[in-house]
Amino acid sequence: KNEEELQKKLLSLWQARRDRTILVQEYLNIDQEYAISGVCADQEIIIPAVVKKKRIAGYRRGITLMGELVSLEEIEEVRDAVYRFLQSLHYVGLFDLELMRVGNEIYFGEMNFRSGGPHYSYFASGVNLPLATVQAIHDGKPDEVPSIQLHKTFLNDSEAWADYQHGALNRSGLKRLYKEADILLLQNEEDPAPGKLYLHRARIAKAKLSIKSLLKK
Repeated sequence: KNEEELQKKLLSLWQARRDRTILVQEYLNIDQEYAISGVCADQEIIIPAVVKKKRIAGYRRGITLMGELVSLEEIEEVRDAVYRFLQSLHYVGLFDLELMRVGNEIYFGEMNFRSGGPHYSYFASGVNLPLATVQAIHDGKPDEVPSIQLHKTFLNDSEAWADYQHGALNRSGLKRLYKEADILLLQNEEDPAPGKLYLHRARIAKAKLSIKSLLKK
């Protein structure tokens, strides 16, 4: 809980075995998390917007449940550092990068060299990052990316159902999330079949879990 307890613990571990190596990590009380999807074309970096996480999944901890697309001004103090870091990699392809705001500081979380969970929200808001990636790989330079529609809120509906199935979210809470969302990551009117199939399976899974719970009682 504090430095004194840490010193006591380290001393007891050292007395028990002096040849060990110990890694001490500082606990960070995160105020806000961000996810950034984009494309690297070596020195040209495309970041249309930042995902401001509004809610984190309860069943599978750490996964973005709901987020809002906001301007890069949200991370103004580290924006140039992010661009320099990405340029230093000389990477060509999609990426998913996470940042955390703790008080007045912004920390680097992780970077994945692939499409991230909130990625589809960019496409649904007017920017086709996979197309820009193909152009960067094939032509060495992507076409100019159009302006993105900001302040759209997306719902990771598969994680919302996982929370509902496992008791981290009740039925009214699930309905409320659907009402708040402008974008659903699975369901789309232009391609409805996958979303309908998922919902059918999700409802069956929820029913099975409810029956098991009743039988245990």
